[in-house]
Amino acid sequence: MTPLTLHNIARLITQRTGICIREQDYSNLTRKLTQRQQALGLRDLESYYNCLMGIPPVPSSSKTWFKNPFSVAQEWQQLVSLVTVGESYFFRDRNQLKLLQTILIPQLMERQQNSFSQVKPQLRIWSAGCSTGEEPYSLAILLSDIIDLAQWDLLIIGTDICEASLAKARSGIFSSWSFRQFDPVLKEKYFRPHAEGWIIDSKIRQSVTFQQNNLLCDPYPIPGSYLWDIDLILCRNVFIYFESTAIDQVLTKFANTLKLQGCLITGHAELQGHGLQQFKAISFPESVVYWRNLNPGPPPAVPSPLFPSPTVPNPPQSVSWIAPGVALPLPPRYAPSPPRFTPPITARPMVPNSTPPPSSLSTDQITVLQEAKALLRQQNYQQVATTLQQFFASLDRSLDRQQRLEAYLLLAQAQANLGQSNAARQACQDALQIDPCSVLAYHLLAQLAEEIGDLEGAKVFLKRVIYLDPDAVMAYFNLSLIYEQEHSLDRARKVQTTAWDLVKRLPPETIVDLEHHRTAQDLQLFLERKMSLS
Repeated sequence: MTPLTLHNIARLITQRTGICIREQDYSNLTRKLTQRQQALGLRDLESYYNCLMGIPPVPSSSKTWFKNPFSVAQEWQQLVSLVTVGESYFFRDRNQLKLLQTILIPQLMERQQNSFSQVKPQLRIWSAGCSTGEEPYSLAILLSDIIDLAQWDLLIIGTDICEASLAKARSGIFSSWSFRQFDPVLKEKYFRPHAEGWIIDSKIRQSVTFQQNNLLCDPYPIPGSYLWDIDLILCRNVFIYFESTAIDQVLTKFANTLKLQGCLITGHAELQGHGLQQFKAISFPESVVYWRNLNPGPPPAVPSPLFPSPTVPNPPQSVSWIAPGVALPLPPRYAPSPPRFTPPITARPMVPNSTPPPSSLSTDQITVLQEAKALLRQQNYQQVATTLQQFFASLDRSLDRQQRLEAYLLLAQAQANLGQSNAARQACQDALQIDPCSVLAYHLLAQLAEEIGDLEGAKVFLKRVIYLDPDAVMAYFNLSLIYEQEHSLDRARKVQTTAWDLVKRLPPETIVDLEHHRTAQDLQLFLERKMSLS
């Protein structure tokens, strides 16, 4: 295989899907391409490239798959499933969903109810790039608590380029990982146990339509089809993977697909730096909303009394995690003084909307945990490790889930600061066995990976933090620093913009770095200076 062949395949993927394949991603891409090449019995990646282009290979070098006229399209589906990110969960980014529930959907509904041209009022919502379906199902659950679905001509359509993801979405069966930010009360109301996890209520499942769609290459809008005359498009955490020109092309299609007063919501700061002539951007505390800009009148009025100030109502007094050792206002990546690993401040409970069970720990065991916390604050890491190892030796592992979790995370921090990286990683894995949604465990694993130069691993763990908490401002900031190390400056700039967009919503005095007492204002000023120089 020549570098030119790999580059040509990467460009072909971008042309067909919009997904930007960077040179630093080529080693990972090569592994995935080789997997498909070998599965098809092809001689080399040059043959695989020809097959993607629809050029049959030499018969002796391949199986007979290419004789089927539909095989090229099927192979593209196989490849797409390997290069796309099939990650989602229910009620992702609660702030945006709150905005939809309290402002946007009621406005869209009111406008439809004032129309006398239809027997039932109509509402059409498109979840573009819906992956395995958690987002459109979340919208259906949200709407079912607002309106009587039977009284509306309602369309909720979820589309994705990957047919395998859509097949999972249509099944309505989800694992516990999809519920990591979900209210247990809603889970009990809308799901029931299933052999493979949890299955969604049949009425909710029937209210959502799924359709395969390539945002970049497929033609839309098509009058009379599902993708036409849409009131609301959600396309969140999709454009971050797209090439800039592809984003602009999709935005033009979105504008033409929306009703005259329809609106678009994307992930935070995903459209920074893009021409938005087709839209009028209106900033809410929870998110920016893009209204179609072809209407001669103004977009639906924003009721200003609901937003007396630019700060988020009831803002958290601390962010979801810290980046200990990040030197502000200037680099380097880590400050030279210990501790290197400190716990994040979190504004959210570990298990949302739940009350931990009463502790079955003895008074002595509770005292040991309190002592370990105090020792960690004093940076007496060796004594923390010794104390907690004694704690585990005396503890019945069948009891005290939350306390064992807390103890493993304390132990991981102590061991990391002692340079015992393998032991710290094991303690993090032990913590994740108890709570797979532990932000602190992934935070520590990201730092441990970066310490040994495993930037790919660090990025995986940072992205996992962002999936768990979309408002994790320091996760975006640390991710941007890694992109800078990789000289991926465009992506670093985009992620920095997201961090800036999040941090400016916090009260200036909010502590974002507990160890060095650095505030949201410090980080905001640093990011503004950094972006002005790039």
